[in-house]
Amino acid sequence: MNIKLGSVGELYVERSDGYQLQLCPFTPEDSAHRTHCGSWCPLFGEPTKKGMDTFVLPLCHRELQIDAVVDERTR
Repeated sequence: MNIKLGSVGELYVERSDGYQLQLCPFTPEDSAHRTHCGSWCPLFGEPTKKGMDTFVLPLCHRELQIDAVVDERTR
């Protein structure tokens, strides 16, 4: 699995048709203010290297095991 962090920290996951923006699973689907998953959230961790070819991204209630990270955030 590959991910991309957009310029303002939004999380994208690579699928067969390109990177897809991930929505917050805790925002009700019928909410007028549905938001995306991203680094603005206090439950969103920083990707860290784990092993030779793997990264871990801590999220709300789980960790994603990922192969590659594209980080477009400005520091």
